[in-house]
Amino acid sequence: MNSCMKVHATQAEHDAAREEWFAGRLERQKEKERKARRKIEQEKFLREWWGLPEKDREEARREMEKLKRAERIGGLPSKERVRIEER
Repeated sequence: MNSCMKVHATQAEHDAAREEWFAGRLERQKEKERKARRKIEQEKFLREWWGLPEKDREEARREMEKLKRAERIGGLPSKERVRIEER
């Protein structure tokens, strides 16, 4: 949401914008994954084409694992946050 919407929009408009954003979230995630896979394929092709050394296997494995991880909504949890189990 932009600042204009925060100031002038009603709660219903906020809810509609939020719903629209979440509706397109999976589509954006799939597009991002597709672009990342394409980037890896292109990089591999260019390395073969120009005779460059292959990427470190560990680095390549990490990149593929990163693509397979589920998307986190809301970022990473804070290390300082008190967990419910700890109370």
